[in-house]
Amino acid sequence: MSLDTILDTIAKEVGKLEELKLSQQVGGRFNLEELRRRAVKMPAAFVACLGTDDGRVIGSAFRAKGLFILVLAVESRAEGLPEKQDRTRNIHRLLTRALLKVAKAGTWGSPEIEGTPQNIAARNAYTSKGDANNLALWGITWEQQLALAEEPVPAALPDFLTAPTSYQATDTGPPIDAVDNITLQEP
Repeated sequence: MSLDTILDTIAKEVGKLEELKLSQQVGGRFNLEELRRRAVKMPAAFVACLGTDDGRVIGSAFRAKGLFILVLAVESRAEGLPEKQDRTRNIHRLLTRALLKVAKAGTWGSPEIEGTPQNIAARNAYTSKGDANNLALWGITWEQQLALAEEPVPAALPDFLTAPTSYQATDTGPPIDAVDNITLQEP
């Protein structure tokens, strides 16, 4: 196991909140522009590990305190919520349920998490730009002890290959004063 499987486990458990349309891991903190780029259905939850503290090897395991965040996103037009135009009530209801989910999570069913979530905190990520886009965000943070027992074999990342192609601009309207010929070749 590794941090990615731990985050998947947390996202899966959080995703059991029936209001959510999406629950997934992300690379870290994000903002309105990132949500727009992802074009996700809302209400949504995003889980990330913000870092580790006090890491050391004990026996064959790397033990550390994991710092986690769960970001909740709700827009006033989100489907599946009571009173779907009341964004403020909806985000607070979802926040309450998510706080209880984190507080009662235990080890999230992962053998590499030890103990229960500690130092649970929630922060409103209100911005006027988010509000203008009918969006409410809340972040829930907590600490939890990790015992990473084995080094995972990294998955191979896909190579960024280029495809051979060429194009030529032709006169289909106003006069063209230049022609570009571009050929992309595989390295």
